[in-house]
Order: sequence, then C-alpha cells, then structure tokens
Amino acid sequence: MIEETSRFLRRPGKRETVVYWAGVDGGKQWTVTTAICPHQRITRGSFVVDAAANAKVIQDLAAHGLVMLGQAHSHPGTLVDHSDGDDEWTSFAFAGFISIVVPSYGRSGVLPLSQCGVHRYEDHFRRLNSEEVSRLFSIIPASLDHHATRLSIFC
Repeated sequence: MIEETSRFLRRPGKRETVVYWAGVDGGKQWTVTTAICPHQRITRGSFVVDAAANAKVIQDLAAHGLVMLGQAHSHPGTLVDHSDGDDEWTSFAFAGFISIVVPSYGRSGVLPLSQCGVHRYEDHFRRLNSEEVSRLFSIIPASLDHHATRLSIFC
C-alpha cells in the first residue's frame, strides 16, 4: 500500500496528486489496506477531485467492504503543512481522518513519514508532532505479499 501510494504520487511532470487511503476501521486501530488514485485534475500547485469521481470511489469502497481512512497528497516543494486550500477543498474530513503531505511531488516516496507532514482532522486539520506520529503509526508487512506493506493507525 505504501509502495502504491508512492507510485501514484510520482506522476509524470511536476504535478500535485492525491491518493486516498481505505481499509478497515477497528475502533481503536485502523488498518490501511488500499491506495486509491481517484480521477482528478492536476496542476503544478493543486488537484481537484470532482463529486462524480468521489462517488465512484465510495461505490468501490462499499463493494469491497472498506471505509475511507485518509489521504496522501503531494506538494511542490519542501513545505509539508496543510495549505488553506488543503483545509478548504479536501473531499473528506471527519474525526480522525488522516492527511499526509508528501514533499517534492512525492519524488522521494512516502517513507520515512518524518519527511512528510502528518495531519489529523479534529474539527480542523492539526499537524501531528514527531512523537505523535511515532506513537500512532505502525508500518507492518502485509501477510500475503512480502513486497507490500500495510499501515496501522492507532486512534
């Protein structure tokens, strides 16, 4: 899932991109199992996922028994804070929703998470500090694919 997210973020050319994360809500622990690259309009400084594209994502989630848990999206430079646009135009925002900002159009991948800005929605998006990220996120190998990983988030 981490590898797929990194691959989806590294679009040809310099373009911001969003990848949704879906999986299983286990109450105190979420497990991200699936990276989804929705249909989107992308530019050097923004991405837009319209309502029809989001509806398709929700249909796919329902068909596979998954729920939306978060997103990763790229920024052009090294700034990994949420922009005003990130806060205002995010397609999903609910208690605990995770939004990870990956620098440099995702060219270096998502890991380590310390290079990214990790934000959680708590009536607004708040950037987590490094201690919170270390405590709340655990990256574990997938049980069926030795090359894939899954991400657990402890709520």
